[in-house]
Amino acid sequence: MATPNNSLPVESKSSMKTADTSDSLRFRTTTVGSATTRRNTGNASPAKNSPCTSRSQSFSRDIGHVASETYLITRLAFALLRYLGLGRRWMLGLLALLLYAMLLLPGFLRVVYQFCVSSQVRRSIVYGDQPRNRLDLFLPKNIDSPKPVVIFVTGGAWIIGYKAWGALLGLQLAERDIIVASIDYRNFPQGTISNMVEDVSQGISFVCKNISEYGGDPNRIYLMGQSAGAHISSCALFLQAIKEFKGDSICWSISQIKAYFGLSGVYNLPNLVEHFNRRGLHRSIFLSMMEGEESLKHFSPEMIIEDPIARNAVSILPRIILFHGTEDSTIPPHASVTFVEALKRAGVPAELILYKGKTHTDLFVQDPLRGGKDELFDYIVSYIHAGDVNALAKVAMAPTRKRLCPEPLLKFAGMHPNSTARLSNPLITDEGKIYICLAKNLLVFQSNGSISKRIPLNFKCNISITPVLGDSRKVYLVAENRVLKINTMNAQHPESAGEVFLGPETGVQGLNEIIGLTVSISFSCVIVNINRRGLFGYRFDGSLKWSRGPAISRRGYHQGCRRNLTDCYFVSVAVIDYCDANIYVSNNQGELYSVSLHSPQFKWIQDFGSLDKNFTITAGNNGQLYVTMPTRSIIFALDVLTGTVLWQNSIGPLSAQDSAPVADINGWISIGSLDGFLYSISPSGFVNKFPKRKSLDTVIQAKPVLDCSGYAVYMSQTKMEGKISRTNGENTYVSAMRPLKTVFTLLVPATGSVYWSESYPGDLVSSHLFLASDLRPFVMDESVLLAFLSISNTGNPLSCFSTRQKLASSCSMMDIKKVSIYTGNEKAIKLFLFYETILLIIVATLVRFCCVFWRKKKLQNQDLGNFLEKRNSLRLQKKICDRTITELEKKTAEGTSTNEMLEKLWDLVKEREGIERKLSTTYSLGRDATSPQSESLIPLSDKKTKSVSFKSGQKESVTIFHTISDTSSEDDGSNEEKTESKGKALMEPESSSDDGGDHEAVVEAQGVKILDEGVDLQSGSSSMRKRSISLSRSIGSGQ
Repeated sequence: MATPNNSLPVESKSSMKTADTSDSLRFRTTTVGSATTRRNTGNASPAKNSPCTSRSQSFSRDIGHVASETYLITRLAFALLRYLGLGRRWMLGLLALLLYAMLLLPGFLRVVYQFCVSSQVRRSIVYGDQPRNRLDLFLPKNIDSPKPVVIFVTGGAWIIGYKAWGALLGLQLAERDIIVASIDYRNFPQGTISNMVEDVSQGISFVCKNISEYGGDPNRIYLMGQSAGAHISSCALFLQAIKEFKGDSICWSISQIKAYFGLSGVYNLPNLVEHFNRRGLHRSIFLSMMEGEESLKHFSPEMIIEDPIARNAVSILPRIILFHGTEDSTIPPHASVTFVEALKRAGVPAELILYKGKTHTDLFVQDPLRGGKDELFDYIVSYIHAGDVNALAKVAMAPTRKRLCPEPLLKFAGMHPNSTARLSNPLITDEGKIYICLAKNLLVFQSNGSISKRIPLNFKCNISITPVLGDSRKVYLVAENRVLKINTMNAQHPESAGEVFLGPETGVQGLNEIIGLTVSISFSCVIVNINRRGLFGYRFDGSLKWSRGPAISRRGYHQGCRRNLTDCYFVSVAVIDYCDANIYVSNNQGELYSVSLHSPQFKWIQDFGSLDKNFTITAGNNGQLYVTMPTRSIIFALDVLTGTVLWQNSIGPLSAQDSAPVADINGWISIGSLDGFLYSISPSGFVNKFPKRKSLDTVIQAKPVLDCSGYAVYMSQTKMEGKISRTNGENTYVSAMRPLKTVFTLLVPATGSVYWSESYPGDLVSSHLFLASDLRPFVMDESVLLAFLSISNTGNPLSCFSTRQKLASSCSMMDIKKVSIYTGNEKAIKLFLFYETILLIIVATLVRFCCVFWRKKKLQNQDLGNFLEKRNSLRLQKKICDRTITELEKKTAEGTSTNEMLEKLWDLVKEREGIERKLSTTYSLGRDATSPQSESLIPLSDKKTKSVSFKSGQKESVTIFHTISDTSSEDDGSNEEKTESKGKALMEPESSSDDGGDHEAVVEAQGVKILDEGVDLQSGSSSMRKRSISLSRSIGSGQ
């Protein structure tokens, strides 16, 4: 953590050191009653400050005390002014504060008198070793029993806080039997936020340990803070809880605090940096007092409880009750709303009470001065005395509080002059007009700074959200918990130009936490990002078109919120890329989403959580999306189609706000840096810096503004007094005192050409640029001035183009991934097509086979495994048959065959044919059962002759193996003749020839050829004639 004075200008350090020493010496002896207490290295001895000490104070000592306190405040005020400078903004703020004090002076004088002379007040009790480690005690008149105690931490924008600011509250609570300890602490520039928290924590410790010596009950202590004091006290409370949970050494315990009261406090610093900057607390000064941008999270209670380390520690926190006025413009009530919601999510008992119509000072100053009944005061008293019947009875009998200031002065002090109204977040249109929302009005400015139209609104608009342009020149803006639609074309009746587009009047609830508003004219859609609820797309008629949260689940697969599904929500304004019709938005875990406008589906998600969770998104409308991380000073370029990172570049230190670049129609992006350079980056990632010459005392804080042509940008470079840059690890902190002059420039980033440049002194820029215009009563920052320079076309020789023409030009640069057709190497193409054709045929065959195979009824009712086993068994049987048939044929050829053997051979052949038929494709596909049985012919045989023949249904051939004849027997001869005659009766006779010895008889029948070789086989007394009958197949009806 940075040391207290590290963020101060060099020339201020020596003076601050002297101031610290003088404070320490002056307060080393402090008067309490009539006794003198000397400081030691530890806390002041409570015994020496006890009520038993003489309380008589001389008039001279009271005057001396008042004089010393006045001198301290005056000297610190001049030191502060020296640091802040004497610019117009600060002088106006100081004058407004003095005017406010003068109006309430009658009441303040009475409070000061009671504070100085009352014997119930113990002033400037020392609780620590640092300067301003003092506290005031306000005691009840009667301390007959231990009284409850309120430790109060005053506000003052971390700059002008002082313990005496709690005198009014302390005196009034003391009248209700409540002890009040008002703690003082070091302010900026005496110290930074860590010193303030340290002082307050030490003051709480002193009260917890020693309050019993003053009649207080150490078991009934309540902590309370107002404005900046609420922020400091809550930080002390939360950091103490973390220390206690970790087991670190502590000087007081959270269990001693019964409850915490936060009045109009700040609990999330990053969310209010820009808000304070618009109200005059310059960003660089605010970051200096908060010890740099990296420390904002550490000193934001709302963000502390989000830390996993603190998740368990918050369980020991006491009950937290917040109070806020709905009309508080200094610190918006939304700060308390989000803090209470975060506390409830973490399981901390919390409550928020909003007071309608109350401002920042009403609850703490005007209402107590008004006297009578006060809701806030009565609530605190009743809560503290809850359960104490006697105390509540005394409170009920107490007299009504007296009025301390006349009502007209109170009302006049609560008024805010319009002369200090601040313009911010302008909407620039093609028609050369600027729309700015202010209070309950929409102001329409011409290019010369004059107000052409003032459209009244029924609701107070949210100036932190820029209005957006819709169809037919309608303007959409956020006002309170509504989205309003303003018809700017209705010039005759501006009072009827505004209507509620979304809100309770249209049946839409829960719009009080709108983060951003975007309009897509092409898709006729208004996109609203609602905190912790998601994106909602509404048609132009107000009906809901679609909605999308940060996480979706498809078939058990989650998209988005990878780290934590339960506490995940969108945190950025939805950005539209008009070239590819996508929405880009980020969540609180550092994930970037691409959401289609056609349907709310995630196209891709890019996770930047490992680098930083806080970044800005800019649509280039050129095929690239830009992500800027201010804390790391890095810019990433992403492909809008895939989300892949194309390039990344490091640039100079960036401001916490307004850190988004601007993209021109050449595809270049430009962003200003606190090192005084304008960084311009090409679509390929090439970086240019302007100006070429380095200047150590200049900064660029405002975002550049595109001119009307789309090719050039207006930029502002401010020369600062006392600029200091320091680097701590990866972070660079820049602080400065006040602006000396501002240089406005018009240049083309792609070429570096400068068309116009002018410089203006200090805070008087708007007076010089728009001398005779309606802008003079307003406070403007550089971004608003750049917007007016853009529409006035100051120093610009380039032609203007409409938004549609600019988008057409930039979208033409988008690198569309087209499918290229290869036309070279014809031989290779033919070879590829050949192999591809073969592959397709094989695949088609397999598909066809599988379709037929599984369609068969036999396989539909039969297990595939059994079918395959059956086929394997048939193949094995066929092998056995083949082997056996081969053996029998060998024996037949050797002449050793017998009738039984021939019969067996015949049976085996028949069996093999059956097996082959079963193994055929027809059988394998389950159609064997439908095959008809073979039709046999009548066998021709007798005792000596055996003839077997058969015929199938398709006229298959007849096969006759052989005929045996015995020449030694007459009967056989006669039988043979009979057989031959019978055979001849079955066929037509054929001609024969006799060649003497051997002869061959050929007899042909339908499908049968019989050959008689005439070879006699003799064995003993018997002889055999061998006949061979061959078979021919005739399928069909005849040949």
